[in-house]
Amino acid sequence: MEWSNSRELLAVAGTELGSPHVTDIHGATVYNNLLKFYTESGNLLYTAKIPNSTYPVSALTWGHNDKRIFIATGTQVHIAWVSRRVASLQLFCRLKVQTSLASEALLPRLPLPGRIKALIGNLFAQTIRCCVPDLKSLREFVSRPPACSTRLHCTMIRHDDDSNQSSGTCYTLYLEFLGGLVPLLKGKRTSKIRPEFVIFDPQVDGESFYILYIFIRFYHHHNYDEKLFDV
Repeated sequence: MEWSNSRELLAVAGTELGSPHVTDIHGATVYNNLLKFYTESGNLLYTAKIPNSTYPVSALTWGHNDKRIFIATGTQVHIAWVSRRVASLQLFCRLKVQTSLASEALLPRLPLPGRIKALIGNLFAQTIRCCVPDLKSLREFVSRPPACSTRLHCTMIRHDDDSNQSSGTCYTLYLEFLGGLVPLLKGKRTSKIRPEFVIFDPQVDGESFYILYIFIRFYHHHNYDEKLFDV
């Protein structure tokens, strides 16, 4: 649980107690995760179901000047949009249109005024911009610069690989994201004098990709679940 910055709302997230023990078809426990808002006097204002029943809630925090709530369940981060005023009918209509579209790319096809399209497009904006690449497009991710000059922070870690019988120290380049490390490339130093590496193709095991100097610079979306709550 955590108070908002204004100390007017208390957000409480967790698994509902007293609910019957439920398992899925694989025998895994199903958690009834809920998010509740309370006033400073302890009155319940709103209850919302967190859309992940595989893991219990592990963390919660407010952000963006009390306009966002971040909730972690397992490896997923859920983001709640919080509005302190009564939502307008137009906002409800925009949300309905936004949920009806498969992607933002379909928005220009709608027979709507440009101003309304722009407002609907704002609903597609992600609070946290995910930069974790898809495994099927990892080679493309590490080979080309990102759009809009986005800068990514990476960490190179030296490690001992027992399966490597040849000479040379092995390293792995990781992408830093949300406090964790996502492996991108594996390489082996080929010279003790010059900072040169053999970089292996991330999508083909055991084949070298290209020679790259040590000064590697990669500047280049787990899924995020964003919802709007009126409290």
